[in-house]
Amino acid sequence: MRAVIVAIQGRRAAALASDGAVYRVDAAGRSVGQVIEVASRRRRSWKKPLSWAACAAVLCAMATTGVYAAYEPYAYVSIDAADSIEYTLNRFDQVLEVRAVGEDAAPLTETLQEQIPRFSHLDLAMERTMDQMYAAGGLTGADSDFVMVAVSAKTQEKTARLKEHMGTRLSADRPDGKEPPPAEVIPVSEERCALARRLDTTPGRLELVGRLYAGQEAPSRKEAEYWLDKPAGEIVRAPLEQEAPESNEK
Repeated sequence: MRAVIVAIQGRRAAALASDGAVYRVDAAGRSVGQVIEVASRRRRSWKKPLSWAACAAVLCAMATTGVYAAYEPYAYVSIDAADSIEYTLNRFDQVLEVRAVGEDAAPLTETLQEQIPRFSHLDLAMERTMDQMYAAGGLTGADSDFVMVAVSAKTQEKTARLKEHMGTRLSADRPDGKEPPPAEVIPVSEERCALARRLDTTPGRLELVGRLYAGQEAPSRKEAEYWLDKPAGEIVRAPLEQEAPESNEK
């Protein structure tokens, strides 16, 4: 019988089964939201139905809260190098969705969707994303490499924790011995994320293009689209005098 882990306390975990029963299982290797198989068992007869009803109500409330927390989108992480992808996370830093940002990122995202099962932890997702970016040539180990990461969550405290954690992960030594690429992590608001999605880009790319034109006349739409399609490393290192399409459109 299928069951979903809804709470973990110490060495034990609570799993809500498809028949509505809550099972106590070993917590080792488990995570909230994980789907497991449990053996069905015969229901016990309780001599104190009122006590059982109260207990069941508490367990059901805990289970409902746990399931909601496991499936509720709570934070977003976008990663820009040559291509751009976005993770949707729950409050436990587990990946609910991996999304391509732009058509060019579709092949990379298809591979990552196979390698990052739902409810994988963010650390595993980042490790496999970096590996695939190197494998696909989006990162090469050259000086032109650059990774821009934008993080956003429903609370400022969570956003700050994600920013710090991602910065630590990106600066850590890689298992293959390669130097970690130059990277920056920025916190952004949910409104900024929504704007980026409407423009089919990421908050990180918006930030980089905004810096490129800082103190200058705002770019035309054609100019902005030109730079938003460029690899993050190229935008970072581009002087404003670098070739860009000329346009009078504002």
